[in-house]
Amino acid sequence: MSRSGRLFLVVSCAVFGAQAASAQRVRQPDWPAAEAEALAHFQALVRMDTSDPPGNERPAAEYLKQVLEREGLPTQVFAVEPHRPNVVARLKGNGAKRPLLIMAHTDVVNVDPKKWTHPPFAAERADGYIYGRGTTDDKDNVTAALMAILLLKRNNVPLDRDVIFLAEAGEEGNTRFGIEPMVNDHYDTIDAEYCIAEVGNVVRANGAVRYATVATGEKLSKGIDLIAHGPSGHGSIPLESNAVTHLSRAIAAITKWQPPVVLNATTRTYFERLASISPPEQARQYRDMAKTASWTMVSRVLGLVRDQLIAGVFGAHGVSIQSMQQKGEGDGAHLIFVTHLARESDMLATVRGVRELDLVKQVGRPLRAIGAAS
Repeated sequence: MSRSGRLFLVVSCAVFGAQAASAQRVRQPDWPAAEAEALAHFQALVRMDTSDPPGNERPAAEYLKQVLEREGLPTQVFAVEPHRPNVVARLKGNGAKRPLLIMAHTDVVNVDPKKWTHPPFAAERADGYIYGRGTTDDKDNVTAALMAILLLKRNNVPLDRDVIFLAEAGEEGNTRFGIEPMVNDHYDTIDAEYCIAEVGNVVRANGAVRYATVATGEKLSKGIDLIAHGPSGHGSIPLESNAVTHLSRAIAAITKWQPPVVLNATTRTYFERLASISPPEQARQYRDMAKTASWTMVSRVLGLVRDQLIAGVFGAHGVSIQSMQQKGEGDGAHLIFVTHLARESDMLATVRGVRELDLVKQVGRPLRAIGAAS
């Protein structure tokens, strides 16, 4: 089964387990039936093409609204544009504590079907997996949140706080349709003490759970333009002033530069805890992470302890694609870097060491947050 089943079991078991310890007995769900239902909802959602761009989350929103209201859960829909709605449902508790928000987004990154072995919106099941766009970003979490609130409702779990479900639009680079208006205009409907959302994971080895990760923050991005200028020319006469050549030297200088390792409270605790459950050699690396991190290590681990620098151009959905383009004017080469640099000046100093690079310009391009420290 996909990650959605595991996620809703984690969320639901946590709530049911806590309530089972209380004086009031709670009826336990029929877990096999719940897993089958989760799979059905998951496949139904994956089969809806909610690619962003162009953005059309309405089919998913209507499906979720129908399922929630059929269970007697009051549901609200908020939309900046009709085809890009956000869905909010609330399960009331006794109000002793502030609410818990469980949320996920219904849009997915756009896709080229020709590059897929399985059709991206067929939700085909093969070799124990469900294949499709959105299966791990983020319709697994939509399904997990949906099943959690449904099971809490059906089993009459006594709650000391409201549980709020939010299925948001526009997370893939168009937050003006989703979380922005929800926060700016409808915050009272999602105001909560805690929120369970995308990121974090349950890591398994040989079928057994090893550990779960919890995100405590997100990295923020900046866009930096590197522009090299040079005259246009004819292919029969190579020019030493070729702008693409100049820019390539700058790229080479940057990619050789390795940002320093910096630990914060989250990453330090993360590696200490990992060391306590890892084989000796891995444990040694985790304990000595600040000294041993190198480009040969797993990129996800490096992303937790180093600023990241990615050369690319922006695709239609706003996520960087690692490639380079020459500007159409014929007199320059243009490269966009997506960076998480806190020490941006260090990178710029490296680039300025390349004599032929005429201009380094930071641009105020709004970027979505990428990744999280877990």
